[in-house]
Amino acid sequence: MQRVQTDVLVIGSGVAGLYAALKLSELAQVMLVTKSAWHQSNSSQAQGGIAVAVGDGDSVAAHVQDTLRSGCGLNNREAVEVLAAYSFSVLDDLLRLGVPFDTDLAGRLELGREGFHSFPRVIHAGGDATGASIVHTLMQCVQAEENISVYEQTFVEQLVADGARCLGALLFTQGKHVLVQADAVILATGGCGQLYRETTNTLFSTGDGMAVASEAGAELVDMEFVQFHPTALAVPVHPKPLISEAVRGEGAVLVNGQGEPFMVQYHAWADLAPRDVVARAIFDQQQKGQRVYLDTTRLGSVFERRFPTIYRRCRELGFDPVTQPLPVTPAAHFIMGGVWTDEWGRTALDGLYACGEVACTGVHGANRLASNSLLEALVFANRIAEALREDINRMAAATAVMDVQPRFTDRHYALSARELMNHQATRELQEMMWADAGLVRTASGLNRLEAKLHEWESAWAHHHPVWWHMVRVAQAITRSALARTESRGAHYRADYPDEREEWRHIRTKWRRSTHECSPVTGTVETSVN
Repeated sequence: MQRVQTDVLVIGSGVAGLYAALKLSELAQVMLVTKSAWHQSNSSQAQGGIAVAVGDGDSVAAHVQDTLRSGCGLNNREAVEVLAAYSFSVLDDLLRLGVPFDTDLAGRLELGREGFHSFPRVIHAGGDATGASIVHTLMQCVQAEENISVYEQTFVEQLVADGARCLGALLFTQGKHVLVQADAVILATGGCGQLYRETTNTLFSTGDGMAVASEAGAELVDMEFVQFHPTALAVPVHPKPLISEAVRGEGAVLVNGQGEPFMVQYHAWADLAPRDVVARAIFDQQQKGQRVYLDTTRLGSVFERRFPTIYRRCRELGFDPVTQPLPVTPAAHFIMGGVWTDEWGRTALDGLYACGEVACTGVHGANRLASNSLLEALVFANRIAEALREDINRMAAATAVMDVQPRFTDRHYALSARELMNHQATRELQEMMWADAGLVRTASGLNRLEAKLHEWESAWAHHHPVWWHMVRVAQAITRSALARTESRGAHYRADYPDEREEWRHIRTKWRRSTHECSPVTGTVETSVN
């Protein structure tokens, strides 16, 4: 087996991975690997912007308060304050690097309004192509750095750890396994939306980073909190095209089949209510037999100018958002939970760091505020780089990587991503996750799902590494959802429909030891003023 040594191994090529690699290249040799082509991350699809409190009357305190309110009392306040305070330096850095953020005729940054933000503070690029614009700029910067080597189509099969410390990773690339020893490993692998039948996530969002971290001994927290974006375009394609929340921020309104607005029945903020509220309201309308539409005709010709990417995609699929309302439906979009980290991206395993959607600092609580995700990825990627300035000298004394045996052979990797997602086994998993661990959950459904996951674990998870990872992450979501006997934020239990005070400061933790999995609860300090 080929062995490779590097100072820092970064796994993932979204905004978090690219920014971490770029910042670390100043002090170390960086190896960046991605399971896809490096422009195929969820970050590249992100239509929303980054939230920075630069507008008149806005403030860090207001951004913090909005994030805490959206998180339903479960946020790690320290992480929220870091997010809001560091947003300014990240914005300045992105402008310095050349990200073409949208400006008005006077050259001032345009600020948009999105759900549950008390001020217009969302900064976009290319109208609705913020993620792609940032990724493109960061990719150009990474390619110019001699200290960064990039490997595409490279899959992380497992992390290598000695119980207390992460020593590297076992990768599969170009038909062979490669063992990488690294002083530090950074997970930036994104989320797990492909666990669900309806999702906006790319085909590569299968929870790999969460699975390998858990197997190595890291903790997963808040895994029950899966965010379902309210407005995916209701068309028979997979993944579903996203209709950005910013469209509602510009004045589009959700209506039922009779053209009647209905969100005022569910929340005082109506169409700009938190995502969990809007998604469940649409689901409720659907359960009552209604089709739900986003009336974009109110925007007129502004739509095409303001949202060119969405406009082109709608037209490709036979819709004209200028003249007709768009059929929409909720879809899995983001997970608030992930690999536990502190506010510097450090996990429970020495030498292992995580940032972006794969990580969980607690910054989002039970429900993410719109346009905080790209910001989170950037802020905490930069924090990891700062932490490693101190940590890496200590890390350099690492012991040699132990021998590790691959769990899978080259024939297990035969299926392409598209073939894998179209496989009957994958579709069955996605259907059951959507039905029993989706927008509305019950103990009976979750128990049924848990039993089926155990069956799948024995029957076919060993046939492909992605299936193995998907089943592991699905188990974490299911058992965490069973453990939380209340409804809070994105986690809704029909058999426990209310928030319960005893759960207000409790976060579920998922630990793994050999083949046994069990969620345990632990208190964290959070507060909302």
